[in-house]
Amino acid sequence: DSGAVAALGGNKSLYLNAGQGRRIFHHDLKDLKTVVEGTTIEFELQILKDNHVNFQLAYDTRIHRAATYIAFEKGTIRSYHPGGYKTLPIGTYAYEQGESRFHVKFTLHPATDTTEISVTTKTNGGKVVQTLPTITAALNAWDCTKNDYQPITLDCRSGTIAIYDDIRIRTPNETPLTFDFEAAAYLPGADPNSVEGLSLIHI
Repeated sequence: DSGAVAALGGNKSLYLNAGQGRRIFHHDLKDLKTVVEGTTIEFELQILKDNHVNFQLAYDTRIHRAATYIAFEKGTIRSYHPGGYKTLPIGTYAYEQGESRFHVKFTLHPATDTTEISVTTKTNGGKVVQTLPTITAALNAWDCTKNDYQPITLDCRSGTIAIYDDIRIRTPNETPLTFDFEAAAYLPGADPNSVEGLSLIHI
């Protein structure tokens, strides 16, 4: 709980510092074969400087639109209401009191074009503070196995510093995809552009 910067799991994490401009990474998930009922996407996040960070399932990167997302902004958490893009409040977190780490899980339901989102908030040191009620949010036709330009997107906006780790995608009866940033190609102080399929996007 000291607030020291450290990997969230293992020895390395993905560090995004958007002191100026934005830091955005895409991953196309080319090794994912299908998106079905019960496909899950989960990750660990820590916010070191709180302005705005989000995790998206992109609808079309050519027009910079998300199909769905979860955003953390100045103590609030939000997504989209099912069936569109109306803001859906998920909950709040007390950043100034050290509530800066999160475990997020999407459980996808393509048949109803929705996703459940569950969020557990933690202290700087990883102690669980609360598990927010699971909410149902929009999916807005996201399926990166059928549609082009629909990667997962890590978006860190100006004035924000955040750490991602342990991104895991599981579809029933498929080999899970895991991004834990432990590979030797992830170098301290260097952007992991083109490492394990990650793409750094300049806006």
